[in-house]
Amino acid sequence: MNIPEQDQSRKKFIGWGVSLLAVFTSVRYFLKPSSRPAPKKIKMLTQDGTLVEVDIALLQGKKRKIANEEIHTWVKTKTKINE
Repeated sequence: MNIPEQDQSRKKFIGWGVSLLAVFTSVRYFLKPSSRPAPKKIKMLTQDGTLVEVDIALLQGKKRKIANEEIHTWVKTKTKINE
């Protein structure tokens, strides 16, 4: 049985396509990025007024809400220092 040239090229094309798909799938499977989650960060304002991101794991102590009076005194002392 003799296969025409067009059928052979079509079979080769499909064979190469399936092979490339298998290679890309296996590479993607074996080269996965690590499943370790990225550290969570929060944004905080420093005393000099710059915004920085800090890792939550580095923060210690109990969290408490700052009082309005503390905010006003902090802002007043910062403006006196900058003047």
